[in-house]
Formats: sequence, C-alpha cells, structure tokens
Amino acid sequence: MAVYFLGIISAKNIKYQNIKFVCVSVILYADDILLIVPSVTGLQQLLYVCEAELGWLDMAINVGKSARVPIGVRHNVKCINISTADGREILWCDKIRYLGIYVKSAGVFRCSYDNDKRSFYRAFNAIFGKVGRLASEDVIIQLLRTKCLLVLYYGLEACPVTKAQTKSLDYALHSCFGKIFSTRDQVVVHHCMAFFDFSSVSEAVKCKQHMFSNDIRCQLIHCVCYLVMRLPLIWNSRSNLCSIREMFGVCVCMCVHVDWIFLLFFFYQKW
Repeated sequence: MAVYFLGIISAKNIKYQNIKFVCVSVILYADDILLIVPSVTGLQQLLYVCEAELGWLDMAINVGKSARVPIGVRHNVKCINISTADGREILWCDKIRYLGIYVKSAGVFRCSYDNDKRSFYRAFNAIFGKVGRLASEDVIIQLLRTKCLLVLYYGLEACPVTKAQTKSLDYALHSCFGKIFSTRDQVVVHHCMAFFDFSSVSEAVKCKQHMFSNDIRCQLIHCVCYLVMRLPLIWNSRSNLCSIREMFGVCVCMCVHVDWIFLLFFFYQKW
C-alpha cells in the first residue's frame, strides 16, 4: 500500500508535518494508516486525498476504527469534526492506539502506559493463580521475566517516559515481587530483586534506549557506507536525480527491519 501513497503529499498542495525536512505526514504499516498534520484543515484535505487513493485501490476507510487525537499547545481547544467524502464523521478522542502504542492528547508528545500495566497484571495474575502455591519462587520469577516483562516494557525504548510513569511502572513490578514473597516492605522487595538480578524500570529503560540508539546508529552507518560505495555510479549516471532517489529507496529497504514507527517516536521526543 505504501507504494500507492508515495508522492501524494508532494503532488497536492498540503502543508505536511516534517521532522528535519523529512515528511512524516503519512505512516503506513500493513493496513494501518497514521496521518500527522499540523492543522485541522490540512488533516481534512489529507483525508480526502488518502480516501481518493484508497478508492482507486477498491478499499475504504473504516470510520468505526478510526480516531483522531490533538497534540500541541491547543490540544484542549474544541475543534470541528472532520468527515469522509460520504459525510461520515471521525470524532476526537483522548488517546489512540497505533501498533500497540497508546498516544494521548497533551501539550507535547506523550504516551499512555495504563493498558500496558493492566495487561502486565493480567498476565502475572494468570501465572500466579495457576502455579503460585505449587511452584518455587525461582520458577515464578523466571515466568515473570519471560512472559510478563515483555508486556510491561513494550515500546519503552523509543517512546517518551516521564518520571511519574517510571514510578508507576516500578510500583507494578514491586507489587508482583511483594505478592510472590508475601511482603509489603520495600526494602525486602529491593533485596529480592537484587538477589534475582532484576533491575528497576528506570534502569531497564535506559539500557533499552541505549541499545536502540546504537542499533539506529549502526543502520545509518551502513546506509552511508553504501551511498559512498555507489557515488561513482551516481556521478556517471545520465540522470543524477533519479539515481539519488533510487539510492535513497535502496537505503530505506536496507533498514526496513527497524521498526520505523518506534524510530519516529524516538526522533520526535529527541527533537
């Protein structure tokens, strides 16, 4: 689907959203479409363009699963509703879910992790309810590490995490350890986590962000090296502009295994 949406922003007179002069107004993953526009009017125009393009592909927008959320200094100002070409309205909401990440309405880019905590508690209670009184603490903690932490840490390496959210996620992890060892003393909980080599959420987030940034840096270095190797071919080509566009597309394909929506969130909070 991304092939058909390529170039529709530049072809239309729409004020798009960009980060470091890179257009990020249309983000596609499978059949999920994310539109980012700095104004309501631009969002309505872009919606018409995407709807027309989908019509050529014999596809349609599912209004029941579509939502929009305002982000910025005027996020709490009531705006008019946008609608599709056939008059169906898409209402405003406080948060949206895209690829498992909940983006909420705020003055700056913020994510909500309440659903992650609920899923984490649900997974832990399901495990503890089955084997909590039968298995040893080692088995329960190993199950917690392999089955539950993935739910709690999903997307934290790329999404912004505030101090209040870090404390809330830490409390979720500490409460599970307190339930395993039947204690409410935080000192005992910290000693148990240290004994089983469990780091706090803040330390785990820093480690994940460091690994994520290193992975991005390696991919960018590979792309630059590939471009340098192809420079003689670009220079000798008859159409330099077409060659450069082709090279950029190849470089993007080389980095396709990086989760680009997380990359966008990471760059958005950094810049």
